[in-house]
Amino acid sequence: MPNTIHIDSAVIINDKGASYDMTNTVLALVMYESIFNNTMTGNVVVVDTENIQETLPIVGTEVFYVSYKTDLGILDLVFDVVSINDIKSNNQETKTFELQLASRQTLINSNIKLKSRFVGTTSSVVEDLMLNYLGLPESFTWAEPTTDTVNCVPPSISPLAFINWLCENIGYNADSRSAFYYYETTKGTYLQSLELMKELPVVTTLSFSEAEESSVRSNIRILNYTLKQRFDTITNLAEGSFSGTVYTHDLLTKRLTKTEQWNPNTGLLSFRDAYSADSNISLLNNVDPLSILQRGFVRGEFNHNNLIIEIHGNGLLAVGDKVKIDIPSTRKTDAKAGDVMLSGEYIITKIKHHLTTAAYKMIVELNKYDKETA
Repeated sequence: MPNTIHIDSAVIINDKGASYDMTNTVLALVMYESIFNNTMTGNVVVVDTENIQETLPIVGTEVFYVSYKTDLGILDLVFDVVSINDIKSNNQETKTFELQLASRQTLINSNIKLKSRFVGTTSSVVEDLMLNYLGLPESFTWAEPTTDTVNCVPPSISPLAFINWLCENIGYNADSRSAFYYYETTKGTYLQSLELMKELPVVTTLSFSEAEESSVRSNIRILNYTLKQRFDTITNLAEGSFSGTVYTHDLLTKRLTKTEQWNPNTGLLSFRDAYSADSNISLLNNVDPLSILQRGFVRGEFNHNNLIIEIHGNGLLAVGDKVKIDIPSTRKTDAKAGDVMLSGEYIITKIKHHLTTAAYKMIVELNKYDKETA
């Protein structure tokens, strides 16, 4: 059976401390989480019968608190309202509008420029940024332990920009060439490698069946599924999905840079010219340049050929989780066996939570990672 869920409370507070209980006025709430995005975003559609948009007023600088129940418990989330859109008057007494939402650390991040020196392992530096700069509660943050060292002064950039730079450039240990991601979910904020994600235990099994839900037993039922493939050669090449040489021309500095793309089968072709003029390299200690190119390849491959499924809302799942997908074969001779191409272990990369007064659905994007590459 689908999880029982409803919005327990929804409260908006403006910058002057005035609040309004919107629990009974929310028509729909949509939230997005992705391992490719640092923070969660969302939007909420509200029916206004008391003209709160003008009397509160709502101008796009408020804080939105929402709590919703599942059979796994209550989830409490806090967002900043960044804009108000699609104001429509239904009649003289009611109107609807949409609030664009972003997580608290998004706004905090935009108001901070780093100028201090950071020394320590990458994980300790990221933990420092999470707790002391982005204001995240310690109980909702986790950074994968690392063994490398950082000793640098960021050039007046935001905390998230610095974290992303660390993810892309710093070797997390001597042997790791995996891709690393800093992302936010409904459960917390994480710094985690693809290598660790694939080694974690399977959270649950999701099964597709044309029959009634009871036949799926304890598995989460997949309502619909589709395969998403990307054949954008230019984008794939830029992300390192193909081996070869890439030349980039910086119009500002008029510098031509040659980068050799890494191929997992043949190894690195050449590295004599790659990153030769990159000033960032001087800030890194114990960095294997090969790992930077290999990580770029893994990042590109990880965002290809994804499976998109629709399921009933479930508080158990979050991006970064590993799940097992069970989709029956379409061949009559293999009807009882799973589809070889589609079934197997996946990592959740994106989730769209769609809550309405009638139902809670989740659109989940998953990647069937390459164990050899990751």
